[in-house]
Amino acid sequence: MKLLRFFLFSFFILWGPPTLLYAEHPLVQATEQSGVKVAEPTTTIFSTFSEYSGAQTNLKTAQHKLNLLELELNAWPEERKKIDQQTIDQKTKLRGFYETDEFKNLPSDKKQAKRDEIEKKIKEIDDKYFITIEKKKTLPLEVQKTKDEIKKLSVEVEKTKRKFFAVAFITFKKFLIFLGILLILLVLRSLIHRIVTRKIHDYHKAYLIRHFLNISTISITILIVLALLVENISYLITIIGFISAGVAIALQDVFTSFVGWLILVGAKGIKVGDRIQTGEVVGEVIEIGVLRTTLIEIGSWLKTEQETGRGILLTNNFIFKNPIFNYNFAHDYVWQKVDITLTFESNWKKAQRLLKEVLVNNTGEFCEKANRYNTYLSRLYNMEEKKNEPALFMNIADSGVQFTLRFMVPTHQILSVKNMLSEKIMELIQSEPDLELAYPTQRINLQNQQCPQ
Repeated sequence: MKLLRFFLFSFFILWGPPTLLYAEHPLVQATEQSGVKVAEPTTTIFSTFSEYSGAQTNLKTAQHKLNLLELELNAWPEERKKIDQQTIDQKTKLRGFYETDEFKNLPSDKKQAKRDEIEKKIKEIDDKYFITIEKKKTLPLEVQKTKDEIKKLSVEVEKTKRKFFAVAFITFKKFLIFLGILLILLVLRSLIHRIVTRKIHDYHKAYLIRHFLNISTISITILIVLALLVENISYLITIIGFISAGVAIALQDVFTSFVGWLILVGAKGIKVGDRIQTGEVVGEVIEIGVLRTTLIEIGSWLKTEQETGRGILLTNNFIFKNPIFNYNFAHDYVWQKVDITLTFESNWKKAQRLLKEVLVNNTGEFCEKANRYNTYLSRLYNMEEKKNEPALFMNIADSGVQFTLRFMVPTHQILSVKNMLSEKIMELIQSEPDLELAYPTQRINLQNQQCPQ
């Protein structure tokens, strides 16, 4: 109830005030009345802000142009007086050359050529003057045209402004919806976590459920974000398809690791706490991630069933490269053996009987527990049901009679059980005078023979 109240209160606080503000906002009301479309698949807050900024830039450019044109138009009367005076002065100066002695002393043919040159320059001055005058006559028209353009741009700026605010609110509303759904997901995730912690005592199942919840929360969150950002569902499906294809090609190892994770956490996969071997690596699983699995190394340079203290990180695609040997495949028991060699002079029948007693008394219960799973295995794989029992085997070795004690032991107790059996066997041999441990020996028979002369 507390979580439900917190959720309702948070949702009201996040959703209520913005909705009321939105309903009263004049820009939004004007947008709704003008019929501006803001629900197009490609309409986003970024695109509308870009349109709004572009319209403002165009309006400022047009206003700056109008200011320059008005300044030029206002300065034109004074400027024309200067141009008129400059034109008259230039023409007077050129025609004044006719009154000079230099011109009068020229031969008639050169005098005519000089006169033609001067008249040509005067014509160029007149043409330039008339072009300037005609250009300046268009200033009022350009000013009016720019004013009309500014009016259109002002309307466009107002329109894009309304559209931007409307899209901004819709985006904000989507964001609030996202927060509300995310809050619901987090509350549900928290509740399920509590239920799993209280009701499920199997660590492996609880771990898988929590892991699945975390991945589901992230996946649903990503899908919600995409669904809110993209209005067109078919467009969204196309995007997801292209992204999936690109990821599968560019991140092949990552994709195969993800598929490997699905296999690992499947019904016949491995679980946290299992001891596995793949290639030359032996370790105990402490985490099965989406992309990699973490092990605690077993054995290595220690040459025993002990943890080395080193961690091993394996990408989950290792299941496609090497076979996996799971020590906890059907149950938590594996076969182990202890070898012991007695001398030929020892009472081997007595040793056989006593060693069998030690073996059954100390490891028999492990076989009984392992047998409980044999029925399940026989039904699952349609195989004959077998009974596991401690066994003692005898073999004639080079140094004596070798006894092999074969027994089942919990995976995590291999070293301790072997140590316990070794202690029992040593106590047994020390208490029986006719039992003696053997070790590699050589016998040399010497005979007195007379050496030939």
